[in-house]
Amino acid sequence: MIAFFLYIYLVVAGMTLRFRVFSETAASQQFLNERRPAVLAYWFEHALLILFKFRHSPASALTTPQEKSDAITNLATRLGLEVIKGALESGGRHALLTLMDRIRAGRQ
Repeated sequence: MIAFFLYIYLVVAGMTLRFRVFSETAASQQFLNERRPAVLAYWFEHALLILFKFRHSPASALTTPQEKSDAITNLATRLGLEVIKGALESGGRHALLTLMDRIRAGRQ
């Protein structure tokens, strides 16, 4: 239920959102422009905006299998992202390998 309301909020708020990526170097800006497969890490406080930014793209989201991430997992799925669950304590290696396989296959 929470994921549904987050989804509605992001769709409405997304009509006015503008993203600007600030890059420190020309090389990193070129990397972003080429849209090559990459791993994007971010702080949890930015999760909603990052998920919205990459909605309906070939991106995959790596989340924890704990219940506390269910709302984010459901929201990511609703936004068209593939979700891979894994935590360092239990199955983190498998999740990371799955994510690497997605990158090799051309997904992000």
